[in-house]
Amino acid sequence: MFLDELEREAERGAFAPVYLLVGPEEHLRRRALDVLRKKAVAAEALAFNFAAFDARAGSMREVVAAANTFPLASRRRLVVVEGLEGLAAAEAAILEEYVRAPQAKTVLALSAEDLDRRTGLYRTLAEKAVVVEFPKLKAHELESWAEEHLRRAGVRVSSGSLRKLVDLAGADLQSVANEVDKLLLYSAGEKTVTDATVDSLVRGSRQHGIFELTRAIGRRDRPQALRVLGNLIEAGEHPLMIVTMLARHFRQVLIARELAREGRSAAEIGSAAQIPAFLRTEFISQARALAPGFAEAMFTRLAETDLRIKSSNVDERMLLERVIVSL
Repeated sequence: MFLDELEREAERGAFAPVYLLVGPEEHLRRRALDVLRKKAVAAEALAFNFAAFDARAGSMREVVAAANTFPLASRRRLVVVEGLEGLAAAEAAILEEYVRAPQAKTVLALSAEDLDRRTGLYRTLAEKAVVVEFPKLKAHELESWAEEHLRRAGVRVSSGSLRKLVDLAGADLQSVANEVDKLLLYSAGEKTVTDATVDSLVRGSRQHGIFELTRAIGRRDRPQALRVLGNLIEAGEHPLMIVTMLARHFRQVLIARELAREGRSAAEIGSAAQIPAFLRTEFISQARALAPGFAEAMFTRLAETDLRIKSSNVDERMLLERVIVSL
């Protein structure tokens, strides 16, 4: 099943006991969760019939207990579990047992960026649950989404600016959606957003700021890296999103270095690592200049930071600053 099918089913009041929402497009997975939240349980009964868990920090016994609780003043309950990809084997076994015989009056929505298809949990979900997939959107699909979103808001943007917006914002829908929202806020009341507006507004966007941050990190320029980090946070970027974008950058670096060792061309490297053409030369130079093992170490450190932010009550900015100070 895909998102549009889920929306149609929810609109007519048809719900499965268990859903697996899986795929890299977080924006669409969250939209699917919103559909279930709005349609599976009436708004006035949601407070008594909704529970949310993070699989990386919670217990599946708590999830199963919530799913087995009889709904109050409602036809059904909704239980959401995110971060399923981080589930330990023992916890997965508990969840798998529930999925085999789910509570009929509960909708259990499990969300994951990816899930190992060789595991018993995935095989059970594939057999017993409704799997809703969110594959990574290609550049032209991101452009089409942005154009449609702007059109519904009554705003027109040239095709060239749409391409630039997608190139600068990043390769995922969540990043593009954020930049589209910024454009709509900035151009309130305008029917057409000029190319110059898109260029000036989006060029100062997340990806540009993240590139400045990684450049300073690669040079081990702690003062500059801390300044850029502060600017990003003060501009409204959430520390968790900065961690995600930094991790994505260093994953791209690892891809670029591996392909460079194979003798691939700059165009092949840029395409495989999903680097916009106007950033390609500088990105490859930056990747080559990093000390051996640096990108791997940063990627590991960022994964640890991501987990700490999601699983504990910590000062998120301080954690990021510690990563930079430890360079």
